[in-house]
Amino acid sequence: MAELSGRRQLQRQQQARRDEEMRHWYTAGIVFVLCLASLARGWQLSETWLWYDEVFGATFANQSFSDLTVCCARYDIHPPGWTWQLYLWAVGGQSDVYLLLNSVAWSVATTLLVYIVMSRYQNPRVALLAALLFAIMPVSVAYARMLRMYSMLMFFLVLGWYANLRYLQSGSTKSWLAMVASQLIIAYSHGTGILLNLYLGFYGLILFRSVELPRGMFR
Repeated sequence: MAELSGRRQLQRQQQARRDEEMRHWYTAGIVFVLCLASLARGWQLSETWLWYDEVFGATFANQSFSDLTVCCARYDIHPPGWTWQLYLWAVGGQSDVYLLLNSVAWSVATTLLVYIVMSRYQNPRVALLAALLFAIMPVSVAYARMLRMYSMLMFFLVLGWYANLRYLQSGSTKSWLAMVASQLIIAYSHGTGILLNLYLGFYGLILFRSVELPRGMFR
């Protein structure tokens, strides 16, 4: 009996060591994916020229906060949410490359968020593959090299989707706050943001019918 117990304990220790080694490999893997995403988005960024809409964003971000808000209301078809955060980013610099790094940062952060979210529902290999696919996806790379709100919208769409799912599964206040905050940011950052939120709402209705909800979450 003691020998059998010793074998089981040895097996548990060996499994724990293997799990620890795999965690190190997955950590190295996501670091590699993030470096790849940064390289793909930042390669020769200094040679990128701003186009019409991007010039508007750069101009607005270099004004005072009050003037920025007024200019968005007068001359921009989009709400000022994205331009407000670009204004805060521009405190650190006003060059074209520095402003473009705002989109790069949002896109790389989305790559990491995809990995974190997928690792909650799938094994780490699937999560790493999802992050890799997003890192090299042409549309995500293209938007990350534009001085527009699309990279930021991708981040909050993934976060809103995850918060939506978590709230319907657990009914937690934190998930509800994250869901509401994400949808408000989306709505106030793009002229069609309300449509994106409708898609999240439809997804929530589908989950409402398929996910076992905690008791009393709507009381």
